[in-house]
Amino acid sequence: MPSNSPISIDVKEYLQIKDTNPPDYADLQKLPFGKKFNMDFMRKPPHPSRAKGEEEYRQGNYANAIDYLSEALEHNKNSYTTLCNRAMAYAATKNLSAAFDDLNLAIAMRPNESRGLLLAGEYCRIAHMYEIALRCLNKALEFDLFSKHLWNSRGATYYAQGKYQKATDDFNRALVLKLSDKFALRKLAEMNWSIGQYSVAISNFNKLLAVDPDNSRALYLRGDCLSKSGQLQAALADFNKALLSNPNDTKILFSRGSVYTTLALYPQALDDFNLILQLDNNNSRAIRARADVYRLMGRNTEALNDLNSALESGTDHAEVLFERGRLYKEMKKYDLAIQDLRNVIAENPEHSRALAHLGDTYRFLGKPNDDYVSQSIDKARLLQMQERNLSMRETNGVRANVETHESIGASTGTRSVENFANAGETVVENVGKTMDESVSVANMDDSVVESVDKTVIESVGVSESMGERSVESMCENSSMGERSVESMDDRLVNNGEITNIAS
Repeated sequence: MPSNSPISIDVKEYLQIKDTNPPDYADLQKLPFGKKFNMDFMRKPPHPSRAKGEEEYRQGNYANAIDYLSEALEHNKNSYTTLCNRAMAYAATKNLSAAFDDLNLAIAMRPNESRGLLLAGEYCRIAHMYEIALRCLNKALEFDLFSKHLWNSRGATYYAQGKYQKATDDFNRALVLKLSDKFALRKLAEMNWSIGQYSVAISNFNKLLAVDPDNSRALYLRGDCLSKSGQLQAALADFNKALLSNPNDTKILFSRGSVYTTLALYPQALDDFNLILQLDNNNSRAIRARADVYRLMGRNTEALNDLNSALESGTDHAEVLFERGRLYKEMKKYDLAIQDLRNVIAENPEHSRALAHLGDTYRFLGKPNDDYVSQSIDKARLLQMQERNLSMRETNGVRANVETHESIGASTGTRSVENFANAGETVVENVGKTMDESVSVANMDDSVVESVDKTVIESVGVSESMGERSVESMCENSSMGERSVESMDDRLVNNGEITNIAS
């Protein structure tokens, strides 16, 4: 049976790491508050300040939300829902320490409800406390297998740990519950993109953009995948559309400028790199990219000026030296080229391109038989061969980890909850609770919840609307049919119970 021991988050542990490893708030799921269910016959009305706090949160006024929710807690300090709501507001203001304090109280109050555990797992994840996050999420999955937010949060945690197969499995489970779930589609696509699986990433970005056509990040990343796959015109179309909503996004401008450079559309490339430098005159990548365009156009003096400027910034010193050495070689200033290239090799003895260009430069000077030249050329060839082999091994090594999600498609609607039997990390030993399809109690006032039949409330989790929904609302495709948690009793794998985390 699931453990009743509460989990607590060690705020001191968070405070010790946050200065050196800042939380990734950009990857925080958008967990909404909730629908209002007509449950007045089972609870007394909550304090009006709670509703005001929830509305302020929805409007993005997080400081005001905290004030109202704090006022509500003064009237009922044991309100589980209000504590969870205030934790969300604290997290939105990037005050995870206060959020953990509220969640510790909420989880201690109701250790067998999933919502507080989900929030704790989500915030531990963005604070890079992955093992604690997994304990919280695994515990929550004991009580709620039908929350796409739980599967998404655990999948994102596995993704952050580099466990791509487990992440893929969890995102797929979220997609079983909602085929068009944006978070799961985005994380799957970004995972494929990050490990170089561009064709699979394009497929997932296509699905995401079908439901969110103006998502500029998805357009940008799909454009990057298309560019790296050689589909340059399609990449340009994506970059152009992404820039309609973010015309000054330097990353998108840089990618489009790079494609223009590859297509030999040098004036357009210069326009993009010039705009980046107007927005950020110290952008070393843009300076170097513009220098390369100038070099390709034969405007060597302007290219040299840009490379000298890039060297002053101190960023990527060896690479900038290499580019200047290569330019000197093309300008037939061989002595200067040799000086720069040898400095590159002094910084990085295995810089294969610098070794190759140095060998070529000596050959131009009529020293092809020099021992140093021969050694440089031989070492360059060996390093380039090793780099190609390593790239091929890395590409082949990760491909199998992310391909299983392509089974999500037209047949998804017919997949039953048997898919959840493979949830290896779910630590359920026996889930025998009956789920009432018409009742969700996450918003009930705490003073009355205790009187509700445990067979109802222990099945509650977080859904699209802050954790309150019936089983019917958990699956948008009617062909999945009615599901009972009892049907999963014999399929779920028991990995051992979650232990407490000492505060």
